Amino acid sequence: MKKLAFVIPRMPWQYNPYSDPPLGLLQVAAVAKKEKKDQLEVQLLDLAHDELSEADYFAMGGTTLEFPTIVETAEKIKKEFSNSKILAGGVHFDVFPKDYWEKEINKLPFDAIGLGEGEANIIPILDYLETNHEKKVFIQHGPLLDLSALPFPARELLDKNRYFKSSTFTDTRKSTGEGGSATIMASRGCPFDCSFCASPEIHQHKLRFKNLDKIKEELISLRKLYGVRDLRWQDDNFPLTLKKLKGLEYFLFENDFRYRSSLRVDEQSSNDYVLTQLWYSGCREVGFGLESGEDSVLKLNQKETTVEQNEVAIRRAKDRGFLVRAFFMTGLPGETTSSGERTAEFIERNWKNLNAVTLTNFIPLPGTDIYNNPEKYGIQILHKNWKKYNIAITRDFQEFPFVHKINGLSEEDMVQNLEIIKQEVFRRNLSNVSVYNDDWVGKPYKSPYL
Repeated sequence: MKKLAFVIPRMPWQYNPYSDPPLGLLQVAAVAKKEKKDQLEVQLLDLAHDELSEADYFAMGGTTLEFPTIVETAEKIKKEFSNSKILAGGVHFDVFPKDYWEKEINKLPFDAIGLGEGEANIIPILDYLETNHEKKVFIQHGPLLDLSALPFPARELLDKNRYFKSSTFTDTRKSTGEGGSATIMASRGCPFDCSFCASPEIHQHKLRFKNLDKIKEELISLRKLYGVRDLRWQDDNFPLTLKKLKGLEYFLFENDFRYRSSLRVDEQSSNDYVLTQLWYSGCREVGFGLESGEDSVLKLNQKETTVEQNEVAIRRAKDRGFLVRAFFMTGLPGETTSSGERTAEFIERNWKNLNAVTLTNFIPLPGTDIYNNPEKYGIQILHKNWKKYNIAITRDFQEFPFVHKINGLSEEDMVQNLEIIKQEVFRRNLSNVSVYNDDWVGKPYKSPYL
């Protein structure tokens, strides 16, 4: 029997490779297992701990951030197992048209590229490669899938001891070690139009959900197979999921799940009723995409929120007892020489209402409105060397980690904004990468630009 290996490359920017298993890849693997169960042995190579081993087919995918690592891994496979075929897909492939890849594929170590949702592409690609060995192929699936018709992600391929540890997300059961943890997703897409997000293009401005019975079945399976009691919902805006899947909150409550979720800062997604519903159903940590401490930046980037709304939302959530996580970006279009100070001041005013801050470098990713229309946002994209498209910050001084330039700002100005925010996050012991905080508590980080 031939082997099909789904590959999770080791991403250099990931602090903890086991906190966020690739549900999309596992969903595609589940389809392959179901449809090819008598023809293929489906396995997972997780390069965070596995070595590459021989297979007839290798499949991998990801976003622009993962693309260079995927290419490097594919080149290594071709070198070690020259007769193997490599399948690729994912967001980075979906945001470019087919004619782009027809030019690019001959430069790349892939035998087949799937455009569109991988669950629809995997079987046609495998069927083609079974009988055609010379010409590279594209498979492009158009219509969006019915999510409820898909099998559960093939979590059984994951290392159970690494991926299902207790209290990974909410820490509510850390003292007892009771129950495992897992990620789960009930929807795809988002109805909003943030300029820095590719979701509107990828999901055609549509929001799709699995049905309630399907989600209940998946939750029961997680409890039965892995003892899961702690969840991280990967939906872009979980209150919309609760609104659509009426009764899910009761099921979560009755089965004593605890979870972390993301929600928007607006009166529909974070009002008193929604927060009460979230707490009742087991949510103990919420994450808000605040992005910036300036109204002008939020407006330009189509967040449809304000600084005041952000402050009200995190205070309201904190008062209700939630752990509160905030996401900020630096280097966004519209920033000025004072933008770093404005965001640092926001954190200084509100740090007691925050439990963690995830700070990233803004990168104009393909598929976003900013990437497609940089002049509209007053930026210049400097190059398309995907190896340098990296959102991760470091504790050390970063000379110029961006791949774009904001009109009216120098490179030094952009870096200074980044360093000012880093200093405030680290000295408040708020970085989501905990080791960044250790040495900085009580002694602020000194930027070379300050």
